[in-house]
Amino acid sequence: TVVLKSNLLPSIMVDFALNNKDVESINRYLSKLLRKRLQMFDQFFDKDLFFRFNEQLDKETVIKMMCNKLQEKNFVNEDFLQSVLKRETIGKTNMNDVFALPHPLNVFAKQTKVAVAILDEPLKWNGDETVRIVFLLAIKNGDSLNMEHLYDVFIELVNNTKFQREVMCSKTYDQFIKTLIQHIQ
Repeated sequence: TVVLKSNLLPSIMVDFALNNKDVESINRYLSKLLRKRLQMFDQFFDKDLFFRFNEQLDKETVIKMMCNKLQEKNFVNEDFLQSVLKRETIGKTNMNDVFALPHPLNVFAKQTKVAVAILDEPLKWNGDETVRIVFLLAIKNGDSLNMEHLYDVFIELVNNTKFQREVMCSKTYDQFIKTLIQHIQ
């Protein structure tokens, strides 16, 4: 009901009585935010970067397969794999016992993309720790700010075991995207 000087959080000016026009403005704004989040899936995810593994694999094999596909699709250059593997030696990228978020040391992708691997068998990730979902981040320089909606998805995934189970049950790319959309709406 008052103008906010800070633009850190989205805001809409409404009448104290919150009339129909104000409710309509709020609905339009929220719909716009949702459309922006849905567009993110088309922008960052790609059907060719979705992997479903039913055999037991090791961490390096999974990372190499994902990096090779990113390079084959010309989203990254040949240095990407070595940068991701080097980053893995520095510290943990598994967020919990379900998913990991590997990424290179540097931000130098040609286009921002997220490769996704879902594993039927737990994948040894960090010592005895295992994961079942891997999101490999390839971020183009300058795209970090556009990633906020994607980070929201990762935070939700860390904190929501039902969401984790549903992602693990995704057998196809389309099922995976449908699961993500259901959890951001």
